[in-house]
Amino acid sequence: MNSFRFQWPGGGRIGGAAAGREARLGRRRPRRRHLLVAGAVLVLGGGFGANAVVSSVSGGGVAAVLRLLSPSAAPNVATASAPSGAATDSAARPSLASPPPPAGNPAQPPEVDRPAPAPAGPASEPEVDRQPRILADQTREGKIKAQETFFELLTKNGLDARRAYALIAAVKPTYNLNRVRQNQAYRVYLDRDGGFRGFEYFVDDDSVLVVHAGEQTHAELSPIRYQTQQTMIHGSISSSLFETILALGEQAELALRVADIFAWDIDFSTDVRSGDSFRLLVEKQRRGPEFSRYGDILAAEFVNAGEVYRALLFEGSKTQRGYYTPDGTSLRKVFLKSPLSFTRISSHFAARRFHPILKVYRPHSGVDYAAPYGTPVVALGAGQVEIARRKGGNGNLVRLRHADLYTTYYLHLARFAPGVRPGARVVQGQVIGYVGSTGLSTGPHLDFRIARDGRFINPLALRAKRAAPVARQDQAAFRRIAAARLKQLDDAAMQLAGSPASHAEGAEVN
Repeated sequence: MNSFRFQWPGGGRIGGAAAGREARLGRRRPRRRHLLVAGAVLVLGGGFGANAVVSSVSGGGVAAVLRLLSPSAAPNVATASAPSGAATDSAARPSLASPPPPAGNPAQPPEVDRPAPAPAGPASEPEVDRQPRILADQTREGKIKAQETFFELLTKNGLDARRAYALIAAVKPTYNLNRVRQNQAYRVYLDRDGGFRGFEYFVDDDSVLVVHAGEQTHAELSPIRYQTQQTMIHGSISSSLFETILALGEQAELALRVADIFAWDIDFSTDVRSGDSFRLLVEKQRRGPEFSRYGDILAAEFVNAGEVYRALLFEGSKTQRGYYTPDGTSLRKVFLKSPLSFTRISSHFAARRFHPILKVYRPHSGVDYAAPYGTPVVALGAGQVEIARRKGGNGNLVRLRHADLYTTYYLHLARFAPGVRPGARVVQGQVIGYVGSTGLSTGPHLDFRIARDGRFINPLALRAKRAAPVARQDQAAFRRIAAARLKQLDDAAMQLAGSPASHAEGAEVN
């Protein structure tokens, strides 16, 4: 979802394009605002149909998600509570979907009623980062400041320059302290007289560097332990998926992950309607009392225009990790439904359309997605780059060749992604370029086209093949897991009627 849309296990994406047709409600499109912060582009609008684009072009990372709401009315949200269950405390593992979001919940609009969630169950053991690993009489905590070096931090805490340099050199085989990052947490341990005993430096959300400073310096990288609690989250949409997720007090990254789960069946830029709803069984990971990041979304349901879509996370001995329907069909398809996420369609596939620049009627062989400059564009499916260059009125063009005689075209790009050149192979969801307005274009947008055996077809009418289902050898295990998780979704649904907006902790499914 790997750049902004980096690969799900099994070829999916996070933060990737989702799937379908634009809801036509006859309302004037709300004013949009573009904001670029830390490599993330967020497009917000008012009223129903407000769209959001969150994108990052850094290699391998998911977008930094902004916790902002559009000025439209808060969505109507409803939820059912589930019984509280015991939390599990396990070593951090890479999330299926994305790098961890920042701790804490976004600001919540006052007009949405939120009873407190059910209390979490007790942890089976203290978290690593809350339990000191070094015996000491004093502890000093802080975060690395801008331009601060670890040498300065050590000398501030009682080490002379020579000993500080020696300690950094001794630790270097384990971790290079010259590469510490701003805002990363640390703890320094001192004895009763202020003597230096050691320190902990939190390298990232998965590991902590522990250094004992005695006659000999001992350094090790240890996993951070999280308290994992399953949570059932419900929402009813009146404006957009993003606003509903935020109004529930959740991170915007969760909206991206929901969109990515259903990316092959629902286009969250065009399909979502007022009255749609969702239910999620999601892992939340905490360090002590504070929310740190999301774990896996174990089960999800999205009701779009009355049609129910369900997804269950599963991995078997012969089955690729990914999302499957309750009957074991893979949600993943050969092609995504859209090369962009959370945008709007400004022009449809048509046999005759008036060209705004040439002032003549001519066929429009693709779909135009309006989006801000720099929005990442992803490959609809795995394939090989045939063209990646400027080509007349098409502007900067990428053309990909896929299996089964399919070819996809991406026009008017501002620039190409690194490594995208003729002959290069790309995977589904890989960023191949960025929205621009090159060639014959009146503004930033992507002209996206699909041809089969040399003949252009309507991208919105494409029916892509699905990936392999749950393997026969894994079907018994899948049925057991599916039954348990579907029961949790169904139990929550039974409690939805008349429930105020909230979310509640649920028991873990083994």
